[in-house]
Amino acid sequence: MKHSKKTPRTPSLGIGAALGLMIAALFLPASPVQAREVAPANRVLVVITDLDTHGYAELAPLYAGLENIAIGLSNSPLLRAQYREIRVLRDEQATLANFKSLLLNLSARREVDAIDTFLMFHGLPEEIAFYEGTYSVGEIQQAMTEAPTVVDRLRLKILRKKLRLMYNTSCFGSSHRAMFREVGYDTVIGSVGVNANSEFEFPSFLALWTSGATVANALAPSNTPYMLGLADDAIRTAGEFGQNILAETNSRKRISGDRDLTITLSAR
Repeated sequence: MKHSKKTPRTPSLGIGAALGLMIAALFLPASPVQAREVAPANRVLVVITDLDTHGYAELAPLYAGLENIAIGLSNSPLLRAQYREIRVLRDEQATLANFKSLLLNLSARREVDAIDTFLMFHGLPEEIAFYEGTYSVGEIQQAMTEAPTVVDRLRLKILRKKLRLMYNTSCFGSSHRAMFREVGYDTVIGSVGVNANSEFEFPSFLALWTSGATVANALAPSNTPYMLGLADDAIRTAGEFGQNILAETNSRKRISGDRDLTITLSAR
């Protein structure tokens, strides 16, 4: 397990979030998918975030914008109307052990049929930085699937049936997708490289996702070459000039699993 350097808080840039919501309105579906429905009373959302403890100083403005969005999620009317409960693990609460424990406890409740997760950490290829330190995807998978007793194995089996969407905004999230699929999520989203478009993409995705769009369609407005260029090109160029991590900026999202998942559909 490795530890990364601290990065200070910086003000959020709010224009991108507003633009994301306006563009999302153009992509609202005519009607939501109705097959295998799961009601809002049977869905829960877990938000886990720590963008203060680790990371690169040159990316601090991006971190601040995304964390401000994450903090507001627990009181968002947009999401409150679509989930029975929204649970937030932030900063010192955002540990790998706490994450697994919360998922297991939620899945043990009879009224819960689907668990979605928005994961907002710093990432590297095949690594994610939780509050306590950075783990490889292998270490995360081992910790999340460890079940030494019969009871533990039963609880894990129940959990796997209820895990649904993993939206991972960490940098290099595409390299984490296979691991989260093995953990049990039906659909996993992650970026190819450094993720620089979250302030626009996240509100846009939420507006479309909560309106019944498929995961693929909810990502569509922000995943075009034009919109990715607006978010990435200047940052990538600055990274190339400065010879730092920003040179690997590529916010394009890849999806593993069910691309046609909607908020109304039950976990498999």
